[in-house]
Amino acid sequence: ASIPPAKSEAHRVLLMAALANRECRLHGFPPPLCDDTQAMINGVTALGATVAQEGETLLVTPAPAGPLTKTPVTCEVHACAAALRMLIPAFLMRGQAVRFTMEDALFHRPLSAFDPLMEKLGAVMTRIPSVPGIRAAVELSGHMPAGVYEIDGSLSSQFASGMLIALSHARGADGLPAPSTLLVKPPIVSRPYLDMTLQLMDRFHLGCAERGSGLFELACATSDAPEQLAVSPDW
Repeated sequence: ASIPPAKSEAHRVLLMAALANRECRLHGFPPPLCDDTQAMINGVTALGATVAQEGETLLVTPAPAGPLTKTPVTCEVHACAAALRMLIPAFLMRGQAVRFTMEDALFHRPLSAFDPLMEKLGAVMTRIPSVPGIRAAVELSGHMPAGVYEIDGSLSSQFASGMLIALSHARGADGLPAPSTLLVKPPIVSRPYLDMTLQLMDRFHLGCAERGSGLFELACATSDAPEQLAVSPDW
């Protein structure tokens, strides 16, 4: 029997491949895919990428640069906190309004690490509890240009990972790729997962240098994304 992919890696490479500058084949995704992996596929599809299953490989065609839709897109994230927390910065970076629908269990998990970011950006994140027949939702609108940001590292590394990936694709006021800085305020929980994000960013040639503990300088890709990448099996 084929071994499913390690979800933590799968989430990160799917998002990076969707934001990359060329198609990428991701190996190690035997069907059927679990809800958590599907949640991230739903997210990158809502961002404008396409994901095609070819045997045990996913062919990811990146989201085009624009223009974005004026109306919010809808994205089902099931019960997957990692997908939701990593997708929120990506949608803000793209300036694409979105309505995430989800299980009640996920709706009740915190997103408060993003509250200072929303205030800084003048962005809006609205939580809508479920009612009979209608799923819980989080609606998001706003835009995150390249710049200087910080995020609380004590709640979950997923918030910081999402910010690192998004800001390494951020653009300045002129619409061109531009560098950013992210301070992940200590204590940083689950640091190995943050390190996994950094290692995978390196494989996508996304520039990231840590200056002191938790201060990251981010630069856009210096060369093409990999044409293929294998995700570790989840032994």
